[in-house]
Amino acid sequence: MPDLSPSFREASSRERLFTQLLFKWIPAGARALLLGEARFAVRMAKAQVAVTLTADAEPEAPGNDGDARMERIPLHFPLDKADREACGEMLRSAACDAVVADGLEGAVTPEKLHELVREIELALSPSGTAVVMLDGASSTQTLSPEFVIALFERFGFALAERKSAGDPGSLVSAALVFVRDAARVRARKSLQGLLEDDRKTTTYKLALIKALAEINLANAARVRYLPPADMTAYLVRTKIPDAPHQAAIPMGLIIERVAALYWQIYRAHALNESAPLPAQIGSGRRLEFEEPLMALIRLYQGDWLSFRNDFYLGRLAAGSPRALAFIALAKAVRKAIDRGPVFYAGNSLGDDTSAIAGMAGNRLFRLEAGAGFRVLKETITPDLLDRAAGTFYLPSELWRELNVSAPWLTEAVTIRWAKQSSEFSRGVITPGAVIDIMALPEDVRDTSWSRGLFLERIRTEGLASIWSGAALSAHTLAVDHMIPWSRTHTNDLWNLMPAETKENGRKSDLVPSAACLDQAADRIIRTWKLYEGSPMGTPFRAQAQSTLMGRTLPQKDREAPMMDALLRSADETVLQYACRRWEPGPAAGF
Repeated sequence: MPDLSPSFREASSRERLFTQLLFKWIPAGARALLLGEARFAVRMAKAQVAVTLTADAEPEAPGNDGDARMERIPLHFPLDKADREACGEMLRSAACDAVVADGLEGAVTPEKLHELVREIELALSPSGTAVVMLDGASSTQTLSPEFVIALFERFGFALAERKSAGDPGSLVSAALVFVRDAARVRARKSLQGLLEDDRKTTTYKLALIKALAEINLANAARVRYLPPADMTAYLVRTKIPDAPHQAAIPMGLIIERVAALYWQIYRAHALNESAPLPAQIGSGRRLEFEEPLMALIRLYQGDWLSFRNDFYLGRLAAGSPRALAFIALAKAVRKAIDRGPVFYAGNSLGDDTSAIAGMAGNRLFRLEAGAGFRVLKETITPDLLDRAAGTFYLPSELWRELNVSAPWLTEAVTIRWAKQSSEFSRGVITPGAVIDIMALPEDVRDTSWSRGLFLERIRTEGLASIWSGAALSAHTLAVDHMIPWSRTHTNDLWNLMPAETKENGRKSDLVPSAACLDQAADRIIRTWKLYEGSPMGTPFRAQAQSTLMGRTLPQKDREAPMMDALLRSADETVLQYACRRWEPGPAAGF
């Protein structure tokens, strides 16, 4: 920070705090809109902080040593009704890097503050900063810091710093720094627009959104933010120079998730034609992939877990009836998603969106071809499906928003899906009945494979609980989901561990802490090796690669990176669900 001379040292603690924040958050050369009296802030211009000035008082004349250029916009804030229409475009074009507000309390009431913040949001660039100083003497009566913070956050700002300073004999003043999170605001609008405003003629869009949210919760490691070289290649390949930064998802993973969602809806009807079938498309049309879906359900007698085990075990041999039915289903799902939500999603959002600008049809998503389904001439596996189906792209800011919203979005989409399906069915089936049909069956979380393996080890060599190390018997064995089933619905083998029954009950739906996982690491790794050495070794590796690591497993010494991935998965689950961590020991009753 530059030397601000004796005038700075003689300033009040309030002025010193304000000045320090300005130098910290507003770089030299920035364009700043100055609101209110801001007398001390005006003098900041001589310390290489450029400002565009608007205030009743005349600005100090800049020095002759090349100080920042200062302009005056003759406006009063908040704008009155006559000024808003005339000056709105001028504020938008200002694209200020920062707004500095000081001495506003006397003129701005809580009612007027809403209007003022809206104008600040209008004048700021997408990554702008707002520095607001509240005087303690008046803020207790009119503008409390919490009220100001809440209002700024509602407009899409995030509180970056909050400081206070009090001079002897005066009330404490609050200095607030906000950063504008325009990308997140756009992402929220995009998600809301997808749910509310786009055309509602099929449930394909809802299936895609729910699949993306579920992937965010359970398969986030398989999603890739494009590195600079890949993003450059993407821009060249698509000829869309102003496309936002992209995240990439294997389309095979999306196909698997979408197929699972519709499998549950069609399961009962495929096995018994008298069972109710909620309509999924308006005007009485059939689901585009209904025929192959029904065929595959019948081949597996409705058992999705059995199908998924075959898929991950490499049992879908080329040319077999089950493999042919699945290939037909995968091709049809990809086609329906491509021609439906990938092409149309986001058209209702207008210009204020994270959409790909200038594209005909597509506003948010892009699907690039893979090797094609002709490569599925050998045993079908998740890797081979990914290679065949290609890559799904969406704006990175939209994926980052899912990092926060996925837990509630999965439930919200289910409710909207049920309501839409009921409307397509012309009220013959209620939304509540549709939700019941869509609920995951209990057999999806079946743990019999793991239990059988653990019981055999107890009989032959003995087995310890991964949490306490206590010896287990057939009567005290519980199969525990390390990352709770209720959070991510991950029933994969890497997540299923031997635990003592009472421990498992106390852990319940809590996520083990990092310290807890570290302490249990040796026992977790021993259990993973037990899986690998058993007939379940193939699905264990495939599931660990797909849902835990998100990449090919190392040929050797894989335990350490798998533990790192487990720690990340636990952290991400806790952050997304804002749930408590679990610590076994005296506090847990052991």
